[in-house]
Amino acid sequence: VEVEETEEEEEEEEEEVYEITIKNKSYYTTNETNGPIYAVLDDEDVGDQIGEFKDGRAVFYRKKK
Repeated sequence: VEVEETEEEEEEEEEEVYEITIKNKSYYTTNETNGPIYAVLDDEDVGDQIGEFKDGRAVFYRKKK
C-alpha cells in the first residue's frame, strides 16, 4: 500500500483588521461583536490572537505561566 503524504502550507487568512481601544490599550479585530482580538506589535503588525469578542464582550485568554 502506497501512502502519499502532502505537505500542508500554512495559509494565513487575509481578513481586514481594524484598530480598537480597550481600557486605553490598542488591539486589532475583524469584528467587534463576535470576532478575534489580536495584539498590536511594536511595528504595528498584527500579533497573536489574545482574546475574542463574544456577543460584543471582550474576552481575553489567560496567560500561560
